Amino acid sequence: MNLPTYSAILVDGLRAARRVVVLTGAGVSAESGIPTFRDKLVGLWENYEPADLATPAAFLRDAALVWGWYEWRRMTVLRAQPNAAHRALTTLRALVPELTLITQNVDDLHERAGSRDVLHLHGRLAQPYCAGCQQSYVFPPGIPDFPPGGERIEPPRCSQCCGKVRPGVVWFGEDLPRREWQAAMDAAKRCDIFLCIGTSSIVRPAATLTEIAASAGALTVQVNPTSTDADGVVSVSLKGPAGAMLPELIARTWGRDRADKPATSPPEVIVSIQAEGGSITLLGRRNSEGLWSYARKVGDQTPTLLDDEDGGRAMQSKSQWVTTWPKAVALLDRYPWAMLSGSEVHPEFRERIWSEVIQRLKANESASTDRARERWARACRRDHNGGNARHSDIT
Repeated sequence: MNLPTYSAILVDGLRAARRVVVLTGAGVSAESGIPTFRDKLVGLWENYEPADLATPAAFLRDAALVWGWYEWRRMTVLRAQPNAAHRALTTLRALVPELTLITQNVDDLHERAGSRDVLHLHGRLAQPYCAGCQQSYVFPPGIPDFPPGGERIEPPRCSQCCGKVRPGVVWFGEDLPRREWQAAMDAAKRCDIFLCIGTSSIVRPAATLTEIAASAGALTVQVNPTSTDADGVVSVSLKGPAGAMLPELIARTWGRDRADKPATSPPEVIVSIQAEGGSITLLGRRNSEGLWSYARKVGDQTPTLLDDEDGGRAMQSKSQWVTTWPKAVALLDRYPWAMLSGSEVHPEFRERIWSEVIQRLKANESASTDRARERWARACRRDHNGGNARHSDIT
């Protein structure tokens, strides 16, 4: 697909840009086969509109119906694969000095394509939490398997207060997460180029980010197959699917070899800790089915990946990563747990890591273990406080 001739403005702008901001919507995920909120529901939910299920009131009224629908959505997401648009944005990040990726999507496909530090305005399916005390909940490993028409499923109960666990998404009428929204506004105010991709631009407050960027003097670009409410705001409008337009834009700007280079997915930090013997990091790598494998990095040197029976020998291939959580914990067990303090805890593993710490410290009552508990509690804490913006619609 060829870009319009007037896109020379965009090509020159991208080459010179220092700060680029990208806002993605449901259209990007739809290219991976994920239904949007405007698609008609089927099966158990055929008599409902999606907006009728995505509210706190709906969860209070029929939690099993709502949880079952979101579990079906989570299954669909885990079975989907990142598409060319997701991969192109990972490539773009390596080509510009600073890129801020903001998404209205809840599916983590950006992360699975290799993007990092994504600002999720509408939450994440992979991060449910207790509706009562906000304690995070960790899904069991693997992809759930439900019939195509769905089923009612009672939500799990919180291990702290026995309250019902709710989906980790922002529902209609709820506040956007404060940190993410503030960071998104700040980025829009100071960027050189702002791209809104695969979004209808009617979802507020997210849609206002394009307006904020335009008012601040940024070159604003829309990538969408059809016209949207942003047509009169953006400087350049590229009509077409993101999976075709973005690789072509990168090829036109930096050369075909950059656009065709596959994006890599570096390991994610599950937890970084300080122990009596020095620093240690547990790394994780997720495959296309959403399943994790684990390895250890010791010290601040180039990552030395070791298996659970390493004897100090460095890994030579990815195939030596361990694939179960007990083996992952065994990578850390050679260090005295009472001396551990944690930081940078991956949200999907907060509950698991906290449980492991408590299990090892509960039999060792001392001032040092009390301090270790406090440090780990801070490291594993998750903030679910509301923000200063309200979610009024979902793409």
